[in-house]
Amino acid sequence: DTITRYFLLKILERFHNMYPGIKIEIVNRVTGETLEKLNAGEVDVAFISMPIEMTEYTNVKVREFGELHDVFIAGNNYDYLKDKTLSMSDIVSLPLVMLEPKSNTRKTTDDFFKSKDIILEPEFELGSHDLLFDFAKNNLGIACVTEEFTKEIGSSDVFKLKTDFSIPKRSIGICKSGVKPSKEFS
Repeated sequence: DTITRYFLLKILERFHNMYPGIKIEIVNRVTGETLEKLNAGEVDVAFISMPIEMTEYTNVKVREFGELHDVFIAGNNYDYLKDKTLSMSDIVSLPLVMLEPKSNTRKTTDDFFKSKDIILEPEFELGSHDLLFDFAKNNLGIACVTEEFTKEIGSSDVFKLKTDFSIPKRSIGICKSGVKPSKEFS
């Protein structure tokens, strides 16, 4: 949903204006489910959150583009954190709001924290990136969001937390099915 809303919508608008008679069915799933559908030939093209292990998707070719950065945000009840630089230990001591564990975004964040021997235990786990922002805005906890998909960071309601660490950057992947890749995927 998030990639469709923040990345594909403008592209789809241009395509639809150029080719109004072509019908497009959009299937929104988490990255793993999307790749399974592509690998099985149920969809023609997929846009996914990277990185992901591709060994089980033998019929899928992928090209990465567009950097993504995950950050922590908070609402006004957490103003006391605005001028502080937080460590990973500080972050995990706060009430966290994160995507559900099966999302690739969440897996990447979990793996990063685990590599530092820290386990994330969010108070809320959600299926929608947009809800993460809403939960932070309504002071239900500290949300981990993709900065590029959260234009409202820095508004009067939500601010980005300063940390002494950075979650490894990610990217968007465009995938297609087929054994023999076309030029743009080679």
